[in-house]
Amino acid sequence: MPVKVDDIVQRLGVLRKIRSPYEPLWKDITDFALPRRSFWDLDQTPGQKPAEKLYDGTALTELQLLVDGTLGSLISAHLRWLRLTMEDRRQNDLPWVADWLEEVEDILYAEFARSNFYEAIGEFFLDAASIGTAVMLVDDDVEAKRILFSTRHMKECYLAEGKNGMVDTLYREFKMTNRQAMQTWQKGLAQARRERAKTDPFGQANIIHACFPRAEREPGRFDSTNKAWHSIYIDKDYNEDKFIDEGGYDMFPYLVWRWRKNTDEIYGRSPVGDAIQDIILNNEIGKSSLGIAQLGAMPPLNVPASMKGMEKIVPRGYN
Repeated sequence: MPVKVDDIVQRLGVLRKIRSPYEPLWKDITDFALPRRSFWDLDQTPGQKPAEKLYDGTALTELQLLVDGTLGSLISAHLRWLRLTMEDRRQNDLPWVADWLEEVEDILYAEFARSNFYEAIGEFFLDAASIGTAVMLVDDDVEAKRILFSTRHMKECYLAEGKNGMVDTLYREFKMTNRQAMQTWQKGLAQARRERAKTDPFGQANIIHACFPRAEREPGRFDSTNKAWHSIYIDKDYNEDKFIDEGGYDMFPYLVWRWRKNTDEIYGRSPVGDAIQDIILNNEIGKSSLGIAQLGAMPPLNVPASMKGMEKIVPRGYN
């Protein structure tokens, strides 16, 4: 049976309920170890100042040290960090195989350099080490003729696993401007959205992207609507019971990294999550220490009423 808009919205609701028990922990993690990612409401205004909950920066510093060390030892824009080899190691000794592998490596390095890979990968590692689950969309930038890497905030993403325990389904609910929606889909948008793009180009559009294995495929067809993964975009505000875009992928377009995972869970666990109780405790100690230091430097004064207005509380002041 063909998938309908109501089916996608209903499935998103189910995935939202499955994810909800993890969210309080993720909020604590970002509040106390990664404040700039501590925005979990899709309607929050970008650029807002994080809540002032952090009184001890140890967790933030150590998290960045972990990410920088791991990333630096694995991936570098200035070094050859990727090495290809044949699955059958005996083939590596065949004439010209080594030269061919090196040539393919050079092509990959060139593509990484042309893309935004090195910009996006740092955020990818940071999400995995803190929240425990990191999501990156890998897609084609057709106009620029390059690969586009985009690390997505977990507030957008809802996951499901296949029978092998690998993530094969991802629903995203996110915002983009009316102008961006028009540039991306043009005729696929409802007339009301196209009018909004003209009158309010920088207003917000609510979009749903659903990517999941295609249940039914027609043998011999190779068009976008017959690929292994179904890709559907919906305008949540003006869906008019139709998709704004329907296509597919030969490979799952999202990279999902779970730092470590319990076998009975979908979302990952992280070093920060394991240490969150100690992090919150140290933060409370830091808050108390700041209060004690402030009292020591600026203690309350007992001044007679007759000296009101004449007291000197400057350094070395005499009363």
